[in-house]
Amino acid sequence: MEIKNYITRDFHSAGPETPFKDIARIFFETGESVIPVTDKEDTLLGIISIDDFMLIFLPDYIDLIKDVDFIHSFGALEKTSFTIEELLFVAEDLMKEDPPVLEENDSFLKAIATLHRHNLSRIPVVKGDKLTGMINLNDICRGIYENKG
Repeated sequence: MEIKNYITRDFHSAGPETPFKDIARIFFETGESVIPVTDKEDTLLGIISIDDFMLIFLPDYIDLIKDVDFIHSFGALEKTSFTIEELLFVAEDLMKEDPPVLEENDSFLKAIATLHRHNLSRIPVVKGDKLTGMINLNDICRGIYENKG
């Protein structure tokens, strides 16, 4: 079974100069977990995952702390506003280049394996270097359901 009939072709993307706050808005309004970054010709430049986006707000040492449950207040580390540097971030500063992609004729099994291997729930679908759509686990489930007769 090929993924081409189950690809989402109506999706939000960001340009390389899309500001930080607009990226946050896209995540918030769409509920999506991955935003593709494209140029004006729809060439896929990279992706921004919501997990990577949220890492901006964590201090570098957070990985050294095994359990944060005992911390009742982060005190001065809690932010009430963004720094100038954060406000100046644009999509190309935040994106991962050379993201994993699928082609429209790829199989469901390849899509599931690629999503699993890269720990993503949504992935770009391309034709050459042009973004043609996005596919997520729910799209694949729909395809499996509709093909099981």
